Parts: sequence; C-alpha cells; structure tokens
Amino acid sequence: MDGGVAIRVIPEGADLLRLHETFPTRYPHLLEGRGGEGWGCDILFAEPEDPVILRAGATPADCAEFFTALDDRTGLAAGGAVPDETLPFYYGHFLFLSYELITAWESRLASLPLPADVPLAWLQGFSGAVLRERYSGRAIVTGRDASVVAKIAADLKRLPAPRPWPPVVLEHLHEDPPEDYERGVRDIQARITSGEVFQANLSRRYSGRIRADIPAGALLEGLRGHNPAPFSAMARLGDTLIASASPERLLRRRRSQVTTQPIAGTCARGSGALADESARRGLRTDPKERAEHLMLVDLERNDLGRVCVPGSVRVPELMRIESFATVHHLVSDVEGTLRADVRPSHLIRALFPGGSITGCPKIHCMGILAQNERRARGAYTGSLGYINERGDIDLNILIRTLVVRGSEIEFCVGAGIVADSDPKRELLETQAKAAGLVRALGIASRG
Repeated sequence: MDGGVAIRVIPEGADLLRLHETFPTRYPHLLEGRGGEGWGCDILFAEPEDPVILRAGATPADCAEFFTALDDRTGLAAGGAVPDETLPFYYGHFLFLSYELITAWESRLASLPLPADVPLAWLQGFSGAVLRERYSGRAIVTGRDASVVAKIAADLKRLPAPRPWPPVVLEHLHEDPPEDYERGVRDIQARITSGEVFQANLSRRYSGRIRADIPAGALLEGLRGHNPAPFSAMARLGDTLIASASPERLLRRRRSQVTTQPIAGTCARGSGALADESARRGLRTDPKERAEHLMLVDLERNDLGRVCVPGSVRVPELMRIESFATVHHLVSDVEGTLRADVRPSHLIRALFPGGSITGCPKIHCMGILAQNERRARGAYTGSLGYINERGDIDLNILIRTLVVRGSEIEFCVGAGIVADSDPKRELLETQAKAAGLVRALGIASRG
C-alpha cells in the first residue's frame, strides 16, 4: 500500500469475463490489452459509482455541464502517487462517447436520432479494478484503499467453476440496401471531384436477432478468439451491451504527452510466408494508400496542434505495418506536448471522433456521411476507455463492434471512399468485413 492506494497480487490469475457474468452490476466494463505496447493488461472496472449520463437530445449547455463534471472529477485525482506506474489503472473513471456526441457542440452538424438506449456519453467512477497481466497471467486487484481490494478478492473466491460459453444463434441477418451504399459512394466521389472533400469513410449497418440471454462473454470471446486486438472491450450501458475487437487507439495521454495512432490502409494477409511478405510490401509502397495515410496524419497533426505546445507536434513513426490475424494495417504515431491549460475535455473535443473513420476535412465529411447513411452510428466509430487516478487517458475507436439490446444485435462496417473507388468493389469490401465479423463469432445462422 502507498498513500492509501492498495493492491493484492493473485498469482494464479482470474477469469475476468466470468467475474463480470457473476456480478454484472459490480464489474460492468472490461478493457483488454491496456498498458504497455505489448498489450500489457486487461482491466475489469470494479466498485462502481452512479454514472453521469448525457442523453440524446442534449443541448450545448447539457454538453458543457457533462464536460465540466468530467474535468472536475478527473482533475481531482490527477497526479496521485501509486506503487507501480507501469500498471495502467488503480481506480478512476470509465468513459464512453458515441459518434454523435460531437453534434452537441458542433453547430454545423445536424443531430440524427440515436438508437434506443444508446447515450451520447457515459462517465462512471470506479473505486477499484482487477487487472490481468498478459505476459505473466497473474491478476492484480487494485483499489482506493484496502477495504475495496478485500471486497473484490472475496468476490473472486465466490466464482463458479468455468463452463463453456453457449453458442450464439443469429436469426434473420438484415443488411442495409446495397443500392443505397453504391449511391452513397457515387455521391462522395462527385463531391471529391468538385473539391468539397478529399476522402470519406462511408458505413452501412447489419442487424439481426439472438437469444436475449446470451452472455457478454460469448460475444467477446468469439471476437477476440478470431482476431485478437489491442483495444478490445466490453461495456454495459444500462440495457445496451457493447462488445468490440478494435485495433485502433484514438488517444493516449501520459502526463503532458499525448499520442494518437491513426490506421489508414489495410490489406488481407497472404496464405504463406512469401505471400504475406508480398502483401506487407505492397501495402507499404502503394501510392494510393500512402497518399491517403499522409492526408490523415496531417489531419491528426492539425487536431493535436489545437491543444499542444506550439512546435511540439511530431510524427515519431510513420506508416509502420501492424499485423493481425487476417489483415495488415498501416499505422502512424502522432504525438505532442499538451499545453498546461488543457483539461481532459479540451483534448477529447480536439481529437474526437477520429479522422480515420470520418474523412478529410473532418466536419464537412461528417455532414456528407450523415446525409448518405441517414441514421445515427451510435457506438460505432465512437470511443471508450479510461481516465485513471493519475489523470492519464486511453481511448479506443469502436470499430469491429457489436451492439446488443435484449435480443437485437447490430454492427456497422465501412470503407474509405476516394476519387477512383469502384462502388461495387466498395460494397463487396463491406460485405466481406461483415462476413468476417459473423465468422469471428462462430455464429450459427438460422432463417
């Protein structure tokens, strides 16, 4: 214990998903892979406070009140001493931001109706957590004080024996009309030709029904089993469940340093070592992919420039290849030093939502996307993550994400549209992504 913060190491580890399923209201949110660059720790939030929720239809004044609460609550803890600074979280806050949150402060964007029960934003304090180290397998229980840690440790002793997760049976999978997507691609291309935008990321929705009692663990286990990702997550927001296998970070703040890591450029992995290396080389050298990536890096540099010390924004690593189970991605690091007057809300408003899932220029692209998609994205391409007791922040971008409400399940997939995109090929890309998501779950389809 140090300065009131308490920890307890559990060498044999802990089943975080099982702990959530057994006590869902006390352990409602899980982040996977947070910490070091080696996907260091999973974080199960413990001992919740009442959430601060920003509902659909919020006014700019409501939004200002929410962000004031965020700054006040997280600012109180910033800078606290902890026993081991390599651990990403002892206590602090969980934060969820829907894609449409920006419409609460950006007057140039019209607000589309959110899906039922999906909030604009959700901030929730937690007195402790259960961390699971990826490299050692051990668990670490953390808390504001020893009493919090003792409660969590007692819950771990009460877990039932492990059992297989039940299968997910998906009924009547429905996709948005293909012709609508092709029409949207052509509209964006016309706007690119006229000089309105340079690139935009158009999405479409799939929906279906599953058994209402399917555990969250069955969904997340399927997602991460097929395609492990460094920013996977599971969150319960009232009656809405979010399960994500996201590979992308929106922002990370450590003390005064802030980093964003845009993904722009993707290719399928090759079937053998030679084919896979050829795919990597082709992605890295493709002129179109490089041009699009550089454009988005410039967008993120400009966004960071709004909150960073002049001259401090830089790109320490440009267009590295990150390899996952089925794809390679082009990823860059853009970082800077925050100005002393920047609060968490200022940083979030400068970067959210990520440019890699909107387009360039960001705000104008978002308006065009709303006209073509004609419904709110909700959780999709929003963000979630933590603000810890030291004031550090880590937020993902919610792609490869399932949203479940009762027996209803939905997800969105998208593609980056440029001047020479082929509408039918872009449609096929979204259908392939959707098929991959369904396969990842091991879903048995019926009807």
